[in-house]
Amino acid sequence: MDDLVDPDYLDHNPPPFPGLLHGREGLKQAFKIFWEATPGYHRIEDQIAERDKVVTRLTSFGKHEGDLSPVPLGLAMNCR
Repeated sequence: MDDLVDPDYLDHNPPPFPGLLHGREGLKQAFKIFWEATPGYHRIEDQIAERDKVVTRLTSFGKHEGDLSPVPLGLAMNCR
């Protein structure tokens, strides 16, 4: 992620999990939590960059097998 995300990265969304760091380090924490809790695969559908802003639309497939607080273990997830 250090090669793909600018050190000054700023996410304009609220953190997906409580207690995460801000910026690129928080993004790395969120990805690690999600990938370990929901093994599967993730596909980038579109990615648009204009000046200093990037928007990504992705599809994720996975099975909820680990801690993804505050989402209870075993809750079916099919987000798009």
